[in-house]
Amino acid sequence: MTAADKSVRNVASDAFEHLRGCQEILQQLEALMIALKDSAPQRSNQARLASLGAFVAMDHANVVDCFIEDYGQLLEVDREGID
Repeated sequence: MTAADKSVRNVASDAFEHLRGCQEILQQLEALMIALKDSAPQRSNQARLASLGAFVAMDHANVVDCFIEDYGQLLEVDREGID
């Protein structure tokens, strides 16, 4: 393995860590929105907005999870060609 290969792997590793951090923050945002929804009066605008926010945060966290999985598989395929 060359120094360039190690550098690429380091960059990829850093990118994965940032994606995982993004996913964690989105999951925390989802939990916050659920707590806001639960504390708001039922069927109020606040509850509806918090419910929407929770759904959007959950959906984006799932998208980031898919990115992590897809890019991880691509990196493994590339790694097989390097090793």
